[in-house]
Amino acid sequence: MRTYVGTLTASVTIKEETCSISFNGGLRTGATAVLVTSWTNDQYGKPNRGPFVLFGTITELEDGKISIFGDKSNYYWWQGTVSENGNKLTLEMWAARTGRYGGPIEYRLEFDDDSI
Repeated sequence: MRTYVGTLTASVTIKEETCSISFNGGLRTGATAVLVTSWTNDQYGKPNRGPFVLFGTITELEDGKISIFGDKSNYYWWQGTVSENGNKLTLEMWAARTGRYGGPIEYRLEFDDDSI
């Protein structure tokens, strides 16, 4: 399993929010991806109650480019790049209705054990 951690700023109310993304069995097409974050406030400035969790897969990983939940049947998806050594992801967040939603978000590798 690999876990990356970064911060997201996507709007006036979503600023510097910690987010993580984990993959089972390393970075490979088809790997399960789990994204977890918690907005402090919603788009109207009201406090949120709990975490925001998405489950999906790496839908593309080729030549340093990555797409997560990238079949666009999901409301949100991420596209970006993987550093050559795999220690950093740089991703942009996309939304079905509005297009580009946030980013680029730099995620740094915090946990790496591909045997899990």
